Amino acid sequence: MPKYDIACIGAGMAGLTVAALLTRAGKAVCLMDPAESAGGCVAAQEISGFRFTAGPTITYGFEPGGILQKLCYDLDLSVGATNAFPGYQVVFPEHRITVSGDPRETLEELVREFPDETHGLAKLYRDVHRLSERSAKSSFSRYILRRRNADAYLQSYGLCASLQAYFDVQSRFFFGCSLKHIPLASLVLMLTTAPHYLPEGFTLLADQLISIIQQQNGTWYRSEPYPELLFRGSRITGVRTSQGIIEPHTVILNVPDERAETILFIGIRDEVIPVGMRPNVLCLADDMLSSDYYALSLSQAGARMTAPMGMSSLAAEYLPSPGIEQTADSFMPAIVSVVPFLQEFQVISLMQDLQKRRFPMPPAVTVRSSEYRFGRPMLASCSIKNLKIVRDSVRALLPAVFTARSLAEKLK
Repeated sequence: MPKYDIACIGAGMAGLTVAALLTRAGKAVCLMDPAESAGGCVAAQEISGFRFTAGPTITYGFEPGGILQKLCYDLDLSVGATNAFPGYQVVFPEHRITVSGDPRETLEELVREFPDETHGLAKLYRDVHRLSERSAKSSFSRYILRRRNADAYLQSYGLCASLQAYFDVQSRFFFGCSLKHIPLASLVLMLTTAPHYLPEGFTLLADQLISIIQQQNGTWYRSEPYPELLFRGSRITGVRTSQGIIEPHTVILNVPDERAETILFIGIRDEVIPVGMRPNVLCLADDMLSSDYYALSLSQAGARMTAPMGMSSLAAEYLPSPGIEQTADSFMPAIVSVVPFLQEFQVISLMQDLQKRRFPMPPAVTVRSSEYRFGRPMLASCSIKNLKIVRDSVRALLPAVFTARSLAEKLK
């Protein structure tokens, strides 16, 4: 019976990160996933000549001290992050706001859309610029920004509910949680510094992580049906795979959350793309409910996300309402509100339901879910001593990588 230090079930960003860090540290790791390629919820999809990548192509984390910058340093990675920022948009029922790389241009856009909020917006941007300058010069200022709450700070400016939702949806998109749960330092970063642009999304990073695992003699079972966990009391003693039973010291489960996103892949003709549409669009059907946003990701020329001549790849990611099964047809009107006449210029569409990748949890495992808090590993606690559960989510990529790094440090 082969023995491993770690059996990692699921090759999402968290699973790949912890497996790569542990193989680099000399641990014997077996990684398995039911998909053909690594990446989990951010894995590329090839459909009828279109190449789709789920998830964002803009992200924080590459700034000095950022979680992705640390990962690249530790593993000698180069993932093609660039500062050639194309901007992104936040779309409300009554507003379409383009966020550019220059905070002054973004402020001008906001003032045009919300003229009654001119004074509060100008003061907010002026103040966060000063906070950014101070933190660059003083470690004490950086400490204070990490301790203060972003939501409390923003509310002190008395901005309207729509603007509160505008900032909150960006916090959820970039940091995986609302303004109520992020430090002021993250809000300052978001308002003063453009995110890095990944033309191919997180796919290239996932590809490099799986290469590191294989180069370090890690075992990679692709297209592996979810295995059976073998128990003795409150511990896992073995994992039954299609290759036979393995004996791991620790099992890591990296699979979609119970309420996982659904991703709709759409191939479209270029003429339907609205003038000025950016590669990433955050959409709110109700400008008071930032938690119910959906995100559109449009392929760009020069990226590996290819499409036939005169066409583009569009990925739409959304979180279905609890207890409601949402189909592609039922979700299409929401996308059409941002991309009019989409259905007339649609070439293909395919829904990827991440629920199909949900691991069938054995009755012996009791999982206690908890809401993610910024700066804390998002490990789900369970009743099995040597089982660690890390959720796979397009909406929480940075928290997933942070959790994986924290877990790897404990298991080294």
